Amino acid sequence: MRLLKFLASIALLTGCAAQADSEVTITDWVAKTEQCVAVFNESKASFPKDAWFDSLPVEQKRGVVFYLYQEKLFGCSKQESDALMASLTQSNNKTLIKFFKGLGAFEKPDTKFIKDIDTDQLKKLSSNVVAFNLVNVSKELNFLN
Repeated sequence: MRLLKFLASIALLTGCAAQADSEVTITDWVAKTEQCVAVFNESKASFPKDAWFDSLPVEQKRGVVFYLYQEKLFGCSKQESDALMASLTQSNNKTLIKFFKGLGAFEKPDTKFIKDIDTDQLKKLSSNVVAFNLVNVSKELNFLN
């Protein structure tokens, strides 16, 4: 996460962020993103038991787990990402919009991981998923064999 701070600092120091609002929203986004990543990294949560999930082939399970990880991580800092985009759009700061898009700050989870997945079942499972450590859950589900 030091990289995020470093990149945001460079953006600010090079004068890309001309307005104070942009500086505040960048700082808020970095802080929240770091907090979210720390929560996920420190999580001891297990993946919820679910009959539908258990019935999927292993490759689809991997896709579902990765998608849900992205979804929950994105949701954790969504408010700050939305505020950042609004601030940068209001100040017409195309350089920083492009910069933060490149970092994935505004990107929703990639649906390629859940191709051919029952979206109703996925939503049901998602409602039972809390922040989780991707490596720990991958080990728990024997994905790293």
